[in-house]
Amino acid sequence: MEAPKRLVQFSAQGLNIESEQNMNLDTVSDKHLHELEQLTQELLQVMRRAKLLDEPIAKSLRLLNAQAEQARCKRFDEVNPEFQGY
Repeated sequence: MEAPKRLVQFSAQGLNIESEQNMNLDTVSDKHLHELEQLTQELLQVMRRAKLLDEPIAKSLRLLNAQAEQARCKRFDEVNPEFQGY
């Protein structure tokens, strides 16, 4: 129950990850990038079960998750050119 309280707190404080600019995830290690993507997915699943997907933070989390996924895929493609776009 503590996580939803924090989400409300963050949205009330105006936390706004969403913007026209992408977050700079270049300095994030591969391990942390993977963990970030995994944890945002888990948090979104909890929010869906709690019927909190209409909260402003949910949209920002979906954007963060998508950007983390894109960064991870880009890194994979750079290291493994034989699997480009896989």
